[in-house]
Amino acid sequence: MRPTSRRSGFVVAAGGFLWLAGSAIGQVVFDPYVRYLAGDVASVVVAADLNGNGRLDVAAASRLDDVVAVFLNNGDGTFGPATRFAVGTFPRSIAAADLNANGHIDLVTANWQSDTVSVLFNQGNGTFGPSVEIPASPRPTFVAAADVDGNGSPELVVVVLGSPGAVRVFRNDGIGQFSDFGSYPVQEEPRCVALGDFDGDGFLDLAVANRLSDTVSILLNQGDGTFGQASHIEVGSMPRYISVGDLNGNGRLDLSVAMFGSDEMWTLFGDGRGGFQLAGVYAAGVAPHGTTISDIDGDGSADVVVANVGAGFVSVFLNDGAGRFGAAVNLPSLGGQADVFAADLTGDGRMDLVMGHPSRWITVLLNRTPSSCYADCTADGTLDIFDFLCFQNSFVLGESYACDCDPDPACDVFDFLCFQNAFVTGCP
Repeated sequence: MRPTSRRSGFVVAAGGFLWLAGSAIGQVVFDPYVRYLAGDVASVVVAADLNGNGRLDVAAASRLDDVVAVFLNNGDGTFGPATRFAVGTFPRSIAAADLNANGHIDLVTANWQSDTVSVLFNQGNGTFGPSVEIPASPRPTFVAAADVDGNGSPELVVVVLGSPGAVRVFRNDGIGQFSDFGSYPVQEEPRCVALGDFDGDGFLDLAVANRLSDTVSILLNQGDGTFGQASHIEVGSMPRYISVGDLNGNGRLDLSVAMFGSDEMWTLFGDGRGGFQLAGVYAAGVAPHGTTISDIDGDGSADVVVANVGAGFVSVFLNDGAGRFGAAVNLPSLGGQADVFAADLTGDGRMDLVMGHPSRWITVLLNRTPSSCYADCTADGTLDIFDFLCFQNSFVLGESYACDCDPDPACDVFDFLCFQNAFVTGCP
């Protein structure tokens, strides 16, 4: 059921409350957050189909009890109790990929205190064997899994501290065995790496957030999984996290950066040759700590979501289609958030949000934003008899959010004719 008002706030709907919020660019609708017990300081999360049933599950790394908590999806975006698997000491990052080419998604963590990366191989049903520990000193703080050498198997790309910090690459032999494949210096206290083909040569490059240098380092792939000397882009105060996506729709990859020290989200537009320039600076919540790029409102443009570790809300920045963003849409969450991951947890085509927190909980926000197609009243991507029934119900109840097609605030015969025409014409 959709909300009953266009005004921001909690609005009564069937079965409870929805959160409806918007900016000058658009609006989003989310269920209230649901929390799940994970472990002590479950600050980082990832979503992937871990048991092979076609639904995305969630895994969270818990720093203080050295476990990964796995939540299997019930099929509707809700989750049962966690199953926990031991990893190295103080895991600060988690990633998911099929590391041994058996068709099942494995998990990997970067473990700050044990100076290791832990690999959890999937048994095929969402359970995992004992972790395999890979030495990755000094002080691994972030891990990503991606095919950087073009051999079809994901490597491990690990951010480590030092003076300066560095990015280490561990090459995959194709069956989940890893060997040291190079270390590349960046700047002071790197905290995150994001991957994308920034120069259009078909190979994945690296973008690294350097927290104490106030820079982003770009390392271009040489075409074989090795990287050239880093170039550095000066940004705001204490960049903490980077996400990659095409924000302005020109086919080139751009960056969003969470600025921990200045409470901002920065966007950097890519030139397609490996260079970036500042595009925008936007106010976020207190101490932005994580960011992800995804189409949250379903309009075909990439939006930006920011996790604020010092605020009780997650910030959604809606894209106007050209890479410009309005004021943040702030969705209530459970205290501060350390990480955010966007994924379709319900299978309805909308991107939901999963958040890690500096507490024992993770939270899930299910996306209920109406379809951009007026005739698709049920927002399931198809036009059928259920859309007629949905419109009829909204018309009778006077729910103008769903039945008011023309500018006036009333549901009347003109809205019925508008709906009928939209249904016949079809969705774009």
